[in-house]
Amino acid sequence: MDAVVADALRESACETLENLAFTELVPEAETVLPESGQRACARIGLGPDGELDVVLSRALLSEIATILFNLEDEPDAGILTDALLEIANIIAGRYLEKRHGDRSDFVMGLPSAREEVGDWSARPIRMSLAAGPGRILALGLIAREDGLDFMSES
Repeated sequence: MDAVVADALRESACETLENLAFTELVPEAETVLPESGQRACARIGLGPDGELDVVLSRALLSEIATILFNLEDEPDAGILTDALLEIANIIAGRYLEKRHGDRSDFVMGLPSAREEVGDWSARPIRMSLAAGPGRILALGLIAREDGLDFMSES
């Protein structure tokens, strides 16, 4: 079950960055987070599926924001936050679509920026994808105990 969910998350993130920012992501061998102070964090609710934490290295987020907003100068803090929330929103939407297909009853919250990620090891599904050295996207799914029926293989 977890492999199916992890694959859906990985595919959602890769498709999002490839389509939005022409950025190819490669899975990291070990799950790592961008360094503290060099990362931006967001959380978005996935209804009964739980919550998704999206963590980007500031270097990768800056590159994506520059492409997204067609900037000539370095993006400011507000633009970086907007880009982070948009990325989280799109990854979450793609994930829910992959997991639930054309069902119209799945729920998605609004993404919110966070200061830090908390206890990363507590997430049952977590992964890191890289677009090069120091350019990391990490995803962590916090599944709800009462929402796990969607994870069945049947």
